[in-house]
Amino acid sequence: MSETPKSESTSQNNEWKNDVLHRKEYAGFLTKYIEGKCTNDKPAIVVALDAPWGSGKTFFVQHWAEDLSNSKRPVIFFNAWENDSADDPTVAFMAELRNGLSPFRENLPLGQSARTVIEEKSKEAIGHLRRALIPVLGVAAKAVLKKTTGIATDEIIDAAIGHDESSMDASDAKELSTEILEKGLDKFFEKALDSHNNRLGSIRYFRQSLEELLALLIKSTDLQGPLYVFIDELDRCRPDYAIRLLEGVKHLFSVRGVAFVVSTNMSQLSKAVSAIYGSNFDGYGYLKRFFDIEFSLPEPSRLSFIELNSKNTVLEQVSGCSGLDPYATSRLETNKFSNIAYIAEAMQLDLRSIRNILSVTEAVVLGLPSNTKIASMWLFFVAATRHRHSTLFELISSPNRNSNDFKELCISVVPKDYTIPSYDRETEDRVDFSLVELLSFFHTISKEPTKETLSKFNKLSREDSYSFPNVLIRELIGFNGIAAKDLHPISQYPALVRLAGHISREAA
Repeated sequence: MSETPKSESTSQNNEWKNDVLHRKEYAGFLTKYIEGKCTNDKPAIVVALDAPWGSGKTFFVQHWAEDLSNSKRPVIFFNAWENDSADDPTVAFMAELRNGLSPFRENLPLGQSARTVIEEKSKEAIGHLRRALIPVLGVAAKAVLKKTTGIATDEIIDAAIGHDESSMDASDAKELSTEILEKGLDKFFEKALDSHNNRLGSIRYFRQSLEELLALLIKSTDLQGPLYVFIDELDRCRPDYAIRLLEGVKHLFSVRGVAFVVSTNMSQLSKAVSAIYGSNFDGYGYLKRFFDIEFSLPEPSRLSFIELNSKNTVLEQVSGCSGLDPYATSRLETNKFSNIAYIAEAMQLDLRSIRNILSVTEAVVLGLPSNTKIASMWLFFVAATRHRHSTLFELISSPNRNSNDFKELCISVVPKDYTIPSYDRETEDRVDFSLVELLSFFHTISKEPTKETLSKFNKLSREDSYSFPNVLIRELIGFNGIAAKDLHPISQYPALVRLAGHISREAA
């Protein structure tokens, strides 16, 4: 979808909203760098914005594009994935380019000479592009003689008989002499060469027209160059489509005053290219030919990633207990997702795994009655064990307590010395608490009827209800609607996680 200029008030309200990955500083740096490189006397610059899955590439380029548009830069946004079904990526790209430039042209007053000239120049550019894209002699649309030559039989016959259908029918064509066929081939290739030269000329004229069109827009409006063209989601496209689009950008649209920013995962895309050309083909080296500059976005922290992927989900609204010491969290720079981040860090979960586990966690919450209190740390941990450590998950799912077995297996998943922040209320000293011990509390409570849990922990929690982990135990016991004979509600988590575990969010 093409980006159009936005008002200053819109900029102030929406610019870099929810930038939990702290990407704005990178956009500012890249803008200065690109505009320093892409001066009027230099050709187009093509930047590969390289980042792994889950690094927030789309968020980054969308907000960067909005930032540029608000600062009077012309911006075009092309979602390659949305246009992946198009037969020719070049045509789809030109259509988006034309649509994106239209608002700038239409902002000029009717009747103004500059507007008329710009409209004519736009039509001229499209005309040259159309001629540049016409297949040579229509060969691509006809039956091919041999795959190795790509020559259509009827093209050769037409050339040989001079298009005189009355002089020879289809059956006569089979009897063509070698001499006639050779003359036909000579004429065919003469036409092919003429067509090729015409195409090269059309490409040259197209570039010139596009360059003049952009210069007229900058001169006639309050826009500042260069034109920024963002191409997003390239790594999700068919490899052949992605390559053809890059070829079109490099060979057709490479004109002065244009900065292309291609958002992709170079590693993933290069593997796709190698799959087409063979396992020994250097896909990464081939892709580098299309880019002048590569800029790598750093991978986000697990906490930032969890926060980003929990935005606008039910996980933002859950209440219950986090599993953390509230006194510690009030003194540290934490947020409501820090407890989940501790589990992800301790288990060394990658971003893709975290996203899938969050999906399962969200599905469990949605499967529970509304306003149900949630022990979010334990729920995420149970979902994580199903995703990565099936033996521990089966132990958690077992109706037996197996406290010692749980702790032993838990240590194989979570380092024994991994701690979470806690504080001594009297001395104000930081005394961190073992995550394995904390998870063992959850496991014990999930296995015993509430009456037994109350008798074991209630007295302790009354005596010192503000110390940790007693404050956690008090929160767990305080869950509403728990009958003394029943198991604690968190005992339902394994069964619900097993059901929800069939959900996946692999798409980037």
